[in-house]
Amino acid sequence: MIKPDILESAGSLQLCAGHQSGCEAAVHAMKDIFQDDDTEGLLLIDATNAFNSLNRNVLLHNIQYICPAMSTYIRNCYQKHSRLFIACGGEVRSVEGTTQGDPLAMAAYGVGITPLFQLIRNETKQAGFADDLSGAHKLINLRLWWDNIFTFGPLLGYYPNASKTWLVVKPHLLSEARRIFEGTGIKITVEGRKHLGGFVGTREAEEQYATKKIAELTEMIVRLADIAKSEPHCAYAVLVKAFQHKLNYHIRVLPNIAGLLAPLDHAIDNKLIPALTDGYICSADERLLLSLPAKQGGLSIPIFCNKAPVEYDHSR
Repeated sequence: MIKPDILESAGSLQLCAGHQSGCEAAVHAMKDIFQDDDTEGLLLIDATNAFNSLNRNVLLHNIQYICPAMSTYIRNCYQKHSRLFIACGGEVRSVEGTTQGDPLAMAAYGVGITPLFQLIRNETKQAGFADDLSGAHKLINLRLWWDNIFTFGPLLGYYPNASKTWLVVKPHLLSEARRIFEGTGIKITVEGRKHLGGFVGTREAEEQYATKKIAELTEMIVRLADIAKSEPHCAYAVLVKAFQHKLNYHIRVLPNIAGLLAPLDHAIDNKLIPALTDGYICSADERLLLSLPAKQGGLSIPIFCNKAPVEYDHSR
């Protein structure tokens, strides 16, 4: 009922409030901006204990003006301190942040720190997904942007964590970046850094990141194949209802990784599907049939090498 109000209140810079593919939009946007000739660096900021640190008093005050449609719900949930009971005895009060399990926790956090985007605004091109803020521009502008976040963020309950913050710079500007950000504790790299499941930086570093991620997912397929020998239906449900969506996200934000997906497809073809079908090895045509949706007579088990380029283009 109030989703349109939440989206309008969060705006186009805070992408965690229900925007369709908002996380993917942030990845693609910051990657494109970083590749511009005028951009010198990209600052990727994370916060300390973000959801638990949101200033609840400020949230309750601001929400009635920023998103009136949600204010009554937020006031009813957070106006009084929650009582948290310790199993072995004792009690603590929850006085800050949003409560885990609250269906509007993400939206409340996103809208709650929306004023920060106005307070830190300068020429830096910025976007945020919950507590993950990213900004790209000239190095001097990024330093001012960081200083503003460090100054105004705590007023809203957003505490930037320098030890988890990364600055990705063009190689010829590394020494200047170190000088400008000296004393901040921010980590600096010219190779690149993962960003919301995607990657911003050099192609070589991006391929290394993708290869490592695919190796982890391939290991999951191998373990799932072992489970499928005794619980085929459960393993199949995990594959089509959970695993493939996890992998699908990475496919949509990492370009040109079709060739890197060959080991994963091989594990599906030679380990998982035989485990599901009592040892049967599919032919190439049968594998294509299994990749079809269930309504077309298949099993919805994609061939990810074929799917990757299409999904990336759709995401873009």
